[in-house]
Amino acid sequence: MSDRVIQQCAVMSDRELVRTLTIDRENFQGNFLVIAESEREKRALSIENFIDDVHLAQNDEEGESCTIDQALAKVDSDIPLWSILTLANCLEDAWVIQREFRQWLVHHYVEEGYLTSFFFDTTEQLKSTLRRFLSLELWTVDVSHDLNTWKPIFQSRSPAFLNKIISELGDILHTVKTPLFSQDQKGQLVLLVHPEFEKQAQEIADRNHTKIEQLYDRAEHLAETENSEQELRIYDILSELVPDNLAVHYNRGNILIELDRLDEAVESLIEAIVLGLPEIGDKIDLKPRRGSGVAGSVNPLLSLVALSRENNEQLHYPDYIDDIEILLLHIREQHPENTRILHGLAIIAEQKNDIAVACQHYRDMLAIDPQNKAAQTHLAYLKQIQ
Repeated sequence: MSDRVIQQCAVMSDRELVRTLTIDRENFQGNFLVIAESEREKRALSIENFIDDVHLAQNDEEGESCTIDQALAKVDSDIPLWSILTLANCLEDAWVIQREFRQWLVHHYVEEGYLTSFFFDTTEQLKSTLRRFLSLELWTVDVSHDLNTWKPIFQSRSPAFLNKIISELGDILHTVKTPLFSQDQKGQLVLLVHPEFEKQAQEIADRNHTKIEQLYDRAEHLAETENSEQELRIYDILSELVPDNLAVHYNRGNILIELDRLDEAVESLIEAIVLGLPEIGDKIDLKPRRGSGVAGSVNPLLSLVALSRENNEQLHYPDYIDDIEILLLHIREQHPENTRILHGLAIIAEQKNDIAVACQHYRDMLAIDPQNKAAQTHLAYLKQIQ
């Protein structure tokens, strides 16, 4: 029996030996622990030093080894909202800590498997319990949650809009799933709530959606009155609250052209290109509104509302990509050295599969800025596929 235990302890890794002598100690008989302790002494393995070697990573970085005190120093109330800190103790059990609107949320992983989640109201409470976790000491929390059962009620790329909804949730338990967890390629943030509060939270989200619709209506009304300055203020708000609505950026770009704020117009139009090209024919419907005032541009502005049809009615999609191209070419006549305009035109040409034109735009960018990395990278790629 003793020989078998001696052999068993001898083949343990240092991590397995430390786990046996610390957090799993109650699972073993006294004789086994004596032999395990003898093996530790034979290796001159310091449990204190071993425990003080933890791993810290922020967001999706690889991270680095550090001491417990160094790790705790990184846990600070100035951490950006929804940022992630992953802290693994010496046994590679981990806390994934997320900064929430009013609290801290911790996801507990054991041997890479998700176990549970829990909240801390203050940074001090978090750091005190975290120290015990990292030090392999006994720690407890009052309430834990399985976030796999929580309900999604809203998603958006807009932190501003999400914060607006969260500020009205009060004591409703919630968290935000970031693209780091969801792997969402569009950067969507998903608001999750405890199942008990799903209906109440959904009503709050719906009220805020209604307010957005009212802003859409206000913008439409101002378009008819041709009050461009006030209309732009509405679109500035909408671009923060619904940044994934390409029509907002397209319309904002047109208004900025009217106001002769051309550099800003270029950025809005490029944002519309980037948002819209992967999903043309899926979301956007066109309503006649006023023109942009640019010679040669006859397409109306885009409808603000992404329509969903439950029947098989044919949707008519805007050829707004051609319209943006006309707008950018017009602005380029006044700003021929603007590489952002050329980049936008190159993106459009690529999407139209007009590789020769796209290459020429990237060469024009490099003629203005020989160190432009985007132009260098895209041009090299396009030359390969020509």
